[in-house]
Amino acid sequence: MAHATQTPRKLSNMQAALLQMFETDLSENDLKEVKNLLSRFLFKKAEEAAEKAMKKRGVTVQEIEQEMHDNIENGSRTEYLKKLRDGKHEGSH
Repeated sequence: MAHATQTPRKLSNMQAALLQMFETDLSENDLKEVKNLLSRFLFKKAEEAAEKAMKKRGVTVQEIEQEMHDNIENGSRTEYLKKLRDGKHEGSH
């Protein structure tokens, strides 16, 4: 079976730094700890970005959750998520 030739993707600066930092093998426990640490770091960054976007749009978590719940009940979750991505939330300024 012929394989499509894929152009190698360039590593992000984080990927390159991690590869350099961890040239030696880690124990399974240490590897799990590093993954957990990175997951918490990335979650915090995503949470900060979400809070910034909500503040910019003038909405609260409760308003978004209520509107999402209402839209899911009406079967239009996809349209609601599209509106959120496009910045067309009802509370937008």
